[in-house]
Amino acid sequence: MKPVRADYATAPYAQAFNWNTVMDVLQALVGEENYEWEDRSFYVVVFKSRVPPTTDKSHLGRLDERSHEEAMESGGLLKYWFGTADPDTGRNLATCIWRERTDAKRGGAGEGHRRAMRETIGLYTEWKFEKLRLAIRGGGRDWDIVEWFD
Repeated sequence: MKPVRADYATAPYAQAFNWNTVMDVLQALVGEENYEWEDRSFYVVVFKSRVPPTTDKSHLGRLDERSHEEAMESGGLLKYWFGTADPDTGRNLATCIWRERTDAKRGGAGEGHRRAMRETIGLYTEWKFEKLRLAIRGGGRDWDIVEWFD
């Protein structure tokens, strides 16, 4: 999973990454393994942010690292991706793809996440949280990303 455009932090999520390549790889794996893919959805969390250039990004990185470890330990985290803040605008994007929403809730409930929330609340000039559904059908032949509704 890689960004396909320089403005990935502000672009619509479905257009920001190389999803077609990801689905091509999935289709190849399904074929090679003769695997019967069952249509399913995955829970996606998107964090769009903006930080001033004076922000201590090393501190943010350490907090993020601990939150990531915690999420991995909780189970169900399939992919974590974190971009680099635009040097001019400070905008960035981080995303997690989870097996399901209950995994994400468990993964974000630990002390590392709570600490990160407490310590970063005043560092961002903008912070947006999105919940999306990545639905994959036909072993990757058909897919979409839409807003997640509980």
